[in-house]
Amino acid sequence: MANIEHLKILNQGVKKWNEWRKTNDDIRPDLSYSDLSGKILKDVQLYNVNLSHAILNRAYLNGANLFEADLSHASLKGVNLREAILCRANLNNADLSIVEIYGPDFYAMTDIVGADLSNATFKDANLSEAQMTRSDLTKTDFSRAKLHGANFNNSTLYKTVFRGADLSNTNHKKTDFSGSYLEEVDFYGANLENADFFRARIARSNLEKANIRNILLGYTGIDDVDLREIKGLDKINHGAPSTISNKTFIKSEGNISQEFLKGVGLSDWEIETINLYKLRLTPDQITDIAYKVVELKNDSPILLFPVFLSHSGEDKVFARKLFDGLQKRNVRCWLDEKETKPGDRIIRIIDQAIKHYDKLLLICSEKSLTSWWVERELERILLKEKEYNKGKKEEDKVNLIIPITIDDYIFKEWDSPWKVEVKRYIIGDFRTWKDNENFQKSLDQLVDGLKVNPSNFKPPSYL
Repeated sequence: MANIEHLKILNQGVKKWNEWRKTNDDIRPDLSYSDLSGKILKDVQLYNVNLSHAILNRAYLNGANLFEADLSHASLKGVNLREAILCRANLNNADLSIVEIYGPDFYAMTDIVGADLSNATFKDANLSEAQMTRSDLTKTDFSRAKLHGANFNNSTLYKTVFRGADLSNTNHKKTDFSGSYLEEVDFYGANLENADFFRARIARSNLEKANIRNILLGYTGIDDVDLREIKGLDKINHGAPSTISNKTFIKSEGNISQEFLKGVGLSDWEIETINLYKLRLTPDQITDIAYKVVELKNDSPILLFPVFLSHSGEDKVFARKLFDGLQKRNVRCWLDEKETKPGDRIIRIIDQAIKHYDKLLLICSEKSLTSWWVERELERILLKEKEYNKGKKEEDKVNLIIPITIDDYIFKEWDSPWKVEVKRYIIGDFRTWKDNENFQKSLDQLVDGLKVNPSNFKPPSYL
C-alpha cells in the first residue's frame, strides 16, 4: 500500500514533489495501489517509484521521468505519456490500452528501452517513433496500435498480438516474433533482418518492400500474403517446415522463389503446381504444367529421410555447403545454428526438432562437441531412438542420429560420457571437405545412408 506521507507530498503538486525528491534522493517513494486517475503530473519526477497496482487512468504524464519505476499491474488506460521516459521501467501486466505516447508536434521519441512490458495491453495506442529496443513485450497486445517508425531492435515479442497494427517502416532487427499473431499487419518498408518468426502466424499482412533477409521461419503459418515484392526471400533461414495457404499462392500470382518453397518443405511436384497460379497462362502452358506435375509425382524417386542439420555457428561455411548439397539431392533438410547462450530459447527449438525430425545430422567438430548444447541434444535424440525402436526386431531398428566429422576431435580428444554411444554409429567422414571431389564422394555416401529401406517403408514423420 502507498506511503501516506509520500502521497500527501504528491497531492501538494508537482513542484513541491520534485523539490522533495531532490533533497530526499535516497528514499524510494511508495505510491503503490494509489488512485491517481486524471491527475496532471506534467514533468513529474517518478523515477524509481513504486507505482505497482496504481490507478493512473487518463492521468497527464507528459514529460514525466519514470526511469526504473515499478508500474507492474498498474492501470494506465488513456494516460498521456508524450515525451515520457520509461527506460528500464517495469510495466509487467500493466494495462496501457488507448494510450497516446506522442503528439503530432513531437519527434523526441518515447524511451521504453529495456522495459518489461510483458502481458501489457496497447490496444489502439499511438507509439509511432517510439524507442522500444531490448524490451520484453512477451504476450503484449498491440491490436490496431500505430507503431510507424518504431524501433524494436533486439526486443522479445514472443506470442505478441499485432492484429491490425501499423508497423510500417519499423526496425525489428534481431527481434523475437516467435509464436506471435500477425493478422492484417502493415509491414511496408519494415526492416525484419534476422528476426525470429518461429511458430508465428502471418495472415493478410502487407510485406511490400519489407526486408526479411535471414529471418527464421519454422512451423510458421503464412496465409493470404503477397510474397512478390519482398526483399530477401531467398535468404531466409528455415529451421523447420512451414505452412503456406492457397490464398498466398493466389495473391502472389504463383511468382514465389523455388528456393523459398523448398525451404518451407514443399516437394518438387507441389512447387510445379504453384505455376498454375500465374496469370494469363495459355491452354498449352497449363497442359505442360499438368503433365510435369504428374511426371514428378509419379517418378517414384528413392525415398529419403528428412533431416535436421545441427552444427556450431563456427562451422557455418561447411554446414551451408552440406545443406546446399543435400537440397540438390532432394533431401529435405533444415538448418540449426547454435550461436546463442545457455538458457536462450534455442533449447525449445532443439526439443521441437528432436521430436519432429526423422534424422539428426550432427556435425561432430571440436567447436560443436565442446559446445554447451551438444549433450542435451544427444540425450534427447537417443531417447527418441530408444522409444521408436522399442519392441522391434534388430533388422527393423532405425538409427535416428547420423554423426559426421570434419576433424579428428571425436576420435582423439573428445572426453564425454556419450563418446562410446556415438562411436557405435558409422561416422561420416568429411575431414577433406575442402577438396570438392572428396566432398562429393562423402556426400554420396551420406545420401545413400539416408535412403529408406525397404523401399515400401514410410518413415515416421510429422512433416
